[in-house]
Amino acid sequence: MKKTKVEIYGRKYTVNSEYDERYIDHLCGYVNGKIRELVLKNQRLDYADACALCLMNVADDYVSEQKAKSHALTENEQLSKSYKELHERLKKAELAVNELSKKNNKLEDEVRRKDNEIVKLKLSLEKTYGGNSSESSEKDSTETK
Repeated sequence: MKKTKVEIYGRKYTVNSEYDERYIDHLCGYVNGKIRELVLKNQRLDYADACALCLMNVADDYVSEQKAKSHALTENEQLSKSYKELHERLKKAELAVNELSKKNNKLEDEVRRKDNEIVKLKLSLEKTYGGNSSESSEKDSTETK
């Protein structure tokens, strides 16, 4: 334990603590600031009353911070849960996109095969009908009218 000499509201104390002297000085500065605020509002406060009211204010600060911390933790949990849910949805969507991409590739391959078949059939028709398959079909359609 370290001994640190401090002054609170004009009175000197020796604090036994495991904490660093700078931290203890910081705490004393906070307490002195709170007491100064009270004394500025009511200069008739004696030492005991100023300390009691300061204690109430510090307790209020502490409880307020605890509530804020609790709220932040709750919000963090909710955000974490939302993140996990969205991450799962993203994974599923990525899988669906991959599946659709595979299907699309298969369909594009099928279209290419069909296009090749059509070209081959046209070539076959041209060979069979002497290269005028489009003219022949035009003649056939005009003769039937």
